[in-house]
Amino acid sequence: MTLGLALWAVPIPVGSIAGMMLNRLSLFPDAAWPSTHETIIFYIRLPRVRGGMLVGAALATAGVLFQGLLRNPMADPYR
Repeated sequence: MTLGLALWAVPIPVGSIAGMMLNRLSLFPDAAWPSTHETIIFYIRLPRVRGGMLVGAALATAGVLFQGLLRNPMADPYR
């Protein structure tokens, strides 16, 4: 998740990302990062990374449900 937020066309240091997240939670005072970096993280990259995580979780859940529903012997842990 951290690499997904840090490495794109405009690289943003991980420390700045952590500072921005803590600043949004009011746990860290304002620092010296550009406002464009904050806009990029919160309005472009973070929604994309969250969406990818949700899609991955949904696919994993669907796979588990289908394996259990169809009783696939290849997914049996005892073979």
